[in-house]
Amino acid sequence: MDEKTTVDGDFFQKVVQPVETAHFGLTFLRTAALKKMKKPWFLAKANADGEFTGGHVDEDIGFWKSWAACGNKLGLATHVSVGHAELMVTWPSRTAEGGKVQQHTTEYWNGGQKAPEAAWGQVN
Repeated sequence: MDEKTTVDGDFFQKVVQPVETAHFGLTFLRTAALKKMKKPWFLAKANADGEFTGGHVDEDIGFWKSWAACGNKLGLATHVSVGHAELMVTWPSRTAEGGKVQQHTTEYWNGGQKAPEAAWGQVN
């Protein structure tokens, strides 16, 4: 499968576009479609090295792969815009604008569980 990170402008001309995966920001699912799926619905899969640091399958993507495997379809409503919430760590800072610096949780866990340099109290 070729990974594509952009779409052509005419993609948005159709009200609904078929897609393979999606975020769960605003998702409508038919109960009958869920009943066709094997449980657990949200199952991550580690990469060949048993790690979750790239080449792995996250829970949401695992869900959509299982969704398609049992014959379900997925469509994206191109005229509906929904934001995506992400968990961030907020650190106090004496140097960053607004007195705080934010760090994505993935960066924290995969980066040695260290606060960013701009966080107050960091020892260099």
